Amino acid sequence: ELSLSSAMAYAFAPAAVLMGVPPSEAVVVGGLLAKKMAVNELVAYIELGSLLQNRTTGQPALSRRSEVVCTYALCGFSNFASIGVQLGGLGAMAPSRKDTLAQLAVSAMLSGNLACYLTACTAVLFTRDT
Repeated sequence: ELSLSSAMAYAFAPAAVLMGVPPSEAVVVGGLLAKKMAVNELVAYIELGSLLQNRTTGQPALSRRSEVVCTYALCGFSNFASIGVQLGGLGAMAPSRKDTLAQLAVSAMLSGNLACYLTACTAVLFTRDT
């Protein structure tokens, strides 16, 4: 079934693989990354938590490596809703610069996501697969 959610999961899957996620789990992690950017990190973390609860049943949904990547890659205030917060807060402080702030908002969000992804890459270097 093709949906916006599944399309975004496949779009973010290559980023997940580049961060060290096994290819078999890339679409699941890509879906979490997409959900973080499209909705917010809380919703993505709730879904990650439900995936990790499956460990108690003996059928882990994600490897330890994918868990570490998700934990760090989802940690950040870089999503579409944060653009509104950024424009509202900074626009009130510098009303004459609202146009400039609006032009930079999407770049700032993408840069924030990239920073989270680089943190995840660094963290996974120190993770042992057990």
